[in-house]
This record gives sequence, C-alpha cells and structure tokens, in this order.
Amino acid sequence: MTAESDNPLDEVTFTVASVARRLGVAPATLRTWDRRYGLGPSGHTAGLHRRYNESDLRRLEIMRRLVNQGTPASEAARAAMKISLSSVEIENDITPVGELSVTDLSLVEAPARALARTALALDSTGCMALINQALGTYGAKATWSEIISPVLTSVGERWLNTGRGIEVEHVLSQSISSALFQYTGELIRPRNHRTILMTASAEEQHTLPLLATSAILKEQQIGCSFLGPRVPVNSLSSAIKRIGPAAVFIWSQTEDTGDSYHLAELPQMRPATKYVLGGPGWQPGWPPHFVRVTDLDDAINLLKAAALA
Repeated sequence: MTAESDNPLDEVTFTVASVARRLGVAPATLRTWDRRYGLGPSGHTAGLHRRYNESDLRRLEIMRRLVNQGTPASEAARAAMKISLSSVEIENDITPVGELSVTDLSLVEAPARALARTALALDSTGCMALINQALGTYGAKATWSEIISPVLTSVGERWLNTGRGIEVEHVLSQSISSALFQYTGELIRPRNHRTILMTASAEEQHTLPLLATSAILKEQQIGCSFLGPRVPVNSLSSAIKRIGPAAVFIWSQTEDTGDSYHLAELPQMRPATKYVLGGPGWQPGWPPHFVRVTDLDDAINLLKAAALA
C-alpha cells in the first residue's frame, strides 16, 4: 500500500513492469518519461520501490495516446500533467450530448471544441468540413497536434472510463482519415523525385499518424505514397523493389504489431532507401540500418532529408 492519500484512486499501486505491460511500452520508456517529464510513480513506502497509483497510470495513458498520435513527447507530457485525475467523473466545458462528454485537455480551443461537438453528434460530414477548414487555416502540424490529437484523446479517455462512445471515436477517426487523405492528394509538383512510402506493419490497423505525417510533408512539397494498414512484409518488399522509394516509414502502435524480426527481409536498394520505424510498438531487434523515431519532428526531418538527398 502507498502512504495515506485523500484520493481513493491512489489506494491501488502498480510496479513498473505491470504498468509497462498494461500500456504496451518498454520499462525503459517509463523511466525516460519519469526522468525527463516528471511522469513517474508518486507512491512510496519506506524500504520498498516507488510504485505507480491509479492517478499516475491515467496520466501515462494520456501520455501514451498522445505520443501514439504523433504529438511531440514534451507537449504530450505537459498535457498529461495538466489533467485533474482525482475522479473518473471528468469535468469539462464542452456541451454534453446525451450521457457522453469530452475531456478538456487545456490544449483544446474553439476549433477543437467545435470538432468535438460535431463528432458527438455523429456528423461525419461536419467533422470533415471542420478538419478541412483547420488544415487550410492552421496547417497540418498545428491541426494534428493542437486540434485532432486532443479531441481523439478526449473521446478515447471517455470510452476507457465509461465504456461509452466508441461510435463517436469511429466517426471521428473515419472523418480524420478521409480529410487527411484528400489533403495529401493535392500536391501537384513535389520537390522529391523518389517518393516516401508510408505503411503500417503487417498486423497494424492504425494509420492516422501516417496520414498526418504525409500531410505535414506535403506542405513542404515532399510527395508520399500511402500503402495503408496491415501490409505484409512480402508485399512491402515487392512495392519497394517496384518503385525504389527514397524512404519507407513503417508504423506500429502496439507490441502485438511490432515484431521487428521480419524487417530484415526488406531489400537494401541502390540508391539507398532509408528505413524509418515510427510508433511505440516496435520490439528490439530491428536491423542496424533501420532508424527508430519517437517524435513527430524527428520523423519529418529524417524523411524530408532522405527525400531531398
């Protein structure tokens, strides 16, 4: 047990290993988040290791979700630390629809509130219109980091807390996917002669971070090709040999989809193809010429440099 606390959620505690398994991240990642951002275990009993409590765990869940969606780790940590976690009943300033409401992450301003309300109304056409307007006004990076990611996180957290709202997350995700895919297809004269290939790992179905990365690169006149979810290694190898991309960005969101063993089967091309792994799911063991990134800016810089080399 931890020391006494006024928060009833703090009575149950967890080891580093159990939190890592629950979140699908490596224990080393938790230690890094503790050291760099202060997202560490707050429970302590004399003579024992520090242990995470429920409030710590919920902060880490928010941190993981934001990072998975492409938010820079420092921004994700600031958002997670601002959340009041004393109750599973989340207060917010967004108008509820029925019994469902959305968390205020303090990053959510007027455009994000509008997107949240529209998603809660299950209005996919309205969601797409708002996202398109934001892309045109703020650009892809700000739209993803400051509008889309916080709303996705808010809807996802409500579903985790209450078991309600999965239909809202589906409508929102589909609207985001459609808007970003349309946006990335409007690049007329890319600066790169060799494309950037965007793909999910063999069993990975999450592709929104890939589309967001493509949209940001598009604004810098870097053309990308999108293969989509669940691309087997043999199919990816065939595509690489056929088109000879400057770089390949492969996304894995959970350990179940992050088996790096088969990555060695991907061809080494001439001229060279840069292989970049994104997402928290990748298990150690990828080939030495592959680069793992955990930050959106790092991914953008690596892929852009490869495209323009």
